Amino acid sequence: MNGNPPDDQVSDDGKGGGSHPAPPRFGVPASAMRRFGATVLDPDTAERVGDEPAPSPVAYITDRLLLPGLTPGQLDDSRSLLEELGREMGFTVSVLPSAVVGIAQELGYAERLGEVAQTAVRLVPDQGRVGPPVDAWAVLQRARALRGREVSRWSLNHVLMSAGYTSGVGYTSGVGYTSGVGYTSGVGYTSGVGYTSGVGYTSGVGLPGSPAGRGPVALEAPRPPAPRGKSSPVVAILDTGLGRHGWFDGSPLVEHDPRLPDGTAVGLRFPASEDPEGTGVTLGDVNQTLDPLAGHGTFVAGVVRQHCPDAHLVIVPVMHGDGSSDERDLIEALTALAVWHWAAVDGKGTGKPVDVINLSMGYYREADGAVEDETALFGILRTLADDGVALVWITHDTAQLRRIADHAVVLIDGGVAAFGHLHELDGHDDLRVRALVGTPSTNGDSR
Repeated sequence: MNGNPPDDQVSDDGKGGGSHPAPPRFGVPASAMRRFGATVLDPDTAERVGDEPAPSPVAYITDRLLLPGLTPGQLDDSRSLLEELGREMGFTVSVLPSAVVGIAQELGYAERLGEVAQTAVRLVPDQGRVGPPVDAWAVLQRARALRGREVSRWSLNHVLMSAGYTSGVGYTSGVGYTSGVGYTSGVGYTSGVGYTSGVGYTSGVGLPGSPAGRGPVALEAPRPPAPRGKSSPVVAILDTGLGRHGWFDGSPLVEHDPRLPDGTAVGLRFPASEDPEGTGVTLGDVNQTLDPLAGHGTFVAGVVRQHCPDAHLVIVPVMHGDGSSDERDLIEALTALAVWHWAAVDGKGTGKPVDVINLSMGYYREADGAVEDETALFGILRTLADDGVALVWITHDTAQLRRIADHAVVLIDGGVAAFGHLHELDGHDDLRVRALVGTPSTNGDSR
């Protein structure tokens, strides 16, 4: 990781001394790095093509790339090129097929999805290969140098996190800065048991990656208003899932286990020991401490229910208890939601068309440039937005408003907060959600 403090001024080439402030970095906890086999892109050592600027730090899965296409036929050209690189660089290609392929072909949506969907592939090192591990960034840069725009839709497989950047890899807790490997952390100093981060002192709920202390509270929130029996906007919540709660248990307005017509699950299905909405303890088996993001999905569902009692909630688990998500899992869930939505519109499914998708995680991109240059995750999002689905994405503070083509996008140096056409949800007067949800204040914050 770059050792610059977070308020350093970084020039276009990433070497410092310029006029552009370094963007804030959120944290990726060690538990997520281990789970996904991830690493961090180091701007000082990352391979560059020609005189391009240094990339920004980003967490990504070391042995994976995302390639354009859904079906085997749609992947053929990219796979052939990647296999050609593999013969040169000492790896083979293993496709991690999407579970949505079969039903997409059956319902006639495969070609449409093939234009925007991404499929993950694993880079498997040759048995006789000697040298550093195969690295997705190095492979991607090699492909860009050789084929240019022919591989413009290839992408790293990023690790996404819930809002916040004060703990984890590369900021105030985690690998390589003020807490974590090799600096000022430990038991009883600036991070650890009983001081400024850790059990029971100044860190608390919502700092992924730090063992945040929590105190018991008694809170009885008022029950949301009763449904009025009017229109029921469908809100898909991509988060940790939904736990047991009196507001939702047995409700006909909650889809706890959304599935496509062939039975394919929409989103992840966590085993009991890994479910952040079960006991909420999936990381601290020894001390039985709650996960930093335990119950987050239930909280978000509660916010929606309070403001729109008639909303029909579709629960789509994609986030782990430490607040992390695999970009492949998120793309898979969104692709499945696109099939769900189209099937409902076309009368081919039993679900209802989706009106709103709420995303509770994000990441900072490694390269500058317009959002339209980002391919993997944004392709399926743009398709859903074009179909009239309002997409609401988290934001951090210091957001800046930018407009991209006919879409409204709130960015924080590349982190997206809301994405979609500027339109009201026609027919749902009790859920006034606009695609553009952030209103920039005078200090640049988006609330």
